[in-house]
Amino acid sequence: MDITPYLSLMVEKGASDLFFTAQSPVKVKLQGKAVSVGKTELTPELTQSAAYGIMNDYQRGIFEETMECDFAISLPDESARFRVNVFRQRGKIGM
Repeated sequence: MDITPYLSLMVEKGASDLFFTAQSPVKVKLQGKAVSVGKTELTPELTQSAAYGIMNDYQRGIFEETMECDFAISLPDESARFRVNVFRQRGKIGM
């Protein structure tokens, strides 16, 4: 799952956070409130795909060993940088 459009939306809207949670739509935090982006609920597989899609092999290894990984990513044009926390909660991946 490509999360680049969501990152671009964050920049466009001035969002402070982006949430990927299984059984929930993607959400952004705008002015302190979590707002759904679309209506489609993420499956555990989509959430895992999003997380693994932005981690490199080293980060995946850390995640699989500790069930948590912190790192940073940038937009392809490097116009914005984001801190990321991938974690496992109740047996499912969240980000």
